[in-house]
Amino acid sequence: MGQLTTNVIVVKTHMSDPYDDLRGSRNFQPSGNDAESMEEFFSRCEDPWRLKDLARHGPRIEIFRAMLQQHGPKFRRLLDIGCAEGFITYHLHDLSEFTLGIDVSPTAIQRAIRDYGRTCSFEVGGISDFRPDEPFDAVVITGVLYYLSDQRQLINENVSLYLASGGLLLISHIKESSGHTGFVELFDPERFQLITSKEFPCDEYDQSLHLFRKR
Repeated sequence: MGQLTTNVIVVKTHMSDPYDDLRGSRNFQPSGNDAESMEEFFSRCEDPWRLKDLARHGPRIEIFRAMLQQHGPKFRRLLDIGCAEGFITYHLHDLSEFTLGIDVSPTAIQRAIRDYGRTCSFEVGGISDFRPDEPFDAVVITGVLYYLSDQRQLINENVSLYLASGGLLLISHIKESSGHTGFVELFDPERFQLITSKEFPCDEYDQSLHLFRKR
């Protein structure tokens, strides 16, 4: 896939939709960090973070693709943790023979299957309870680590188990919400080798992106 395409299902909203002006804003966020709060958030409306707006998020996805392609061949298995409604998962699927997205919200996963189920696989699950049959050689985590209370343990134990030896882990988060180092200090250097880091603007936010390789 040379360029991002927009062949996705267009969701029409009514003019009276109370969330139309809130989607994608700093003031429209889940009420809590647990799975129940995430499900309630996605039940309010579709695409609550406006991820399908390519003018806002297309450049970010292109950077993800470029970094993964630069440091690895076509992957056999790619996992997107916290995939929401599957938009980013879909735009990474051609980099891998098999692409799976997981999210704790059943509503989000239902929409992902509806829109992108022909090209990607999706399951309800989170970092704490997901148990794959075999490891992946690429894992992507975007905008998820803020919501975890036991970040260090989940990264170094659970995520480490998901990745095959030599596999790539890409994380991307809003800089002001992820600390000065963008969560890098959470990763055990004996398990993860930091390959490269990048900062870039995305809409109204500055993003921190880091690529690791599992030792």
